[in-house]
Amino acid sequence: MNTPINVLTAEQRLRMKTLSNLNVQWLPTTQIRPFERNPRKMSNRAVDVVGDSIEEFGWQQLIVTDKYFVIIVGHVRWLAAKKRAIQLVPVYVADHLTPAQVKAYRINDNRSHEETSWDLDLLKIEVVELDTLGFDLKFTGFEPRQLEELLLSTDAAADEAANQAPPPPTQPVSRLGDLWQCGLHRVLHGVRLSTRFGPF
Repeated sequence: MNTPINVLTAEQRLRMKTLSNLNVQWLPTTQIRPFERNPRKMSNRAVDVVGDSIEEFGWQQLIVTDKYFVIIVGHVRWLAAKKRAIQLVPVYVADHLTPAQVKAYRINDNRSHEETSWDLDLLKIEVVELDTLGFDLKFTGFEPRQLEELLLSTDAAADEAANQAPPPPTQPVSRLGDLWQCGLHRVLHGVRLSTRFGPF
């Protein structure tokens, strides 16, 4: 008998969100071991951000281990699962890799993230659209202060664009010698260096 979706456990719902076209093993979190000499340092903030991501989006990235269940890729995901008391985690056992490949892949996965940067203009557009949709921006992984700066800089840019003087028309309405009434003031269209219309 199928279990109604509304009575599934939080962990079962996470599993349903996970990609199903890979050969994934759901293993106890306690069965996985971290690599003790992992040179990549991981902050508590990073663990919390990944934990939020798992809860909101499900397991969209796996933990990759060697044949001894020592983590190659996914240390932060494993720590996030432990911190949130998630009992089972999706694991791909890369038992086809040589010991040298395991070491290189572990370093490469961490190092490759350093080769990217943000296009701030495009990032602002994405953040503003998410904010307009009412989506909780904490799930972007940015801190509140960073999000505020992105949204404020977008507002400032919009205000600046709105305050820009429009380009002159191709066919001007005002001609030399025209006198305009502007409220209590009058504006004469003339030439500053000309005395044709009297002194200024």
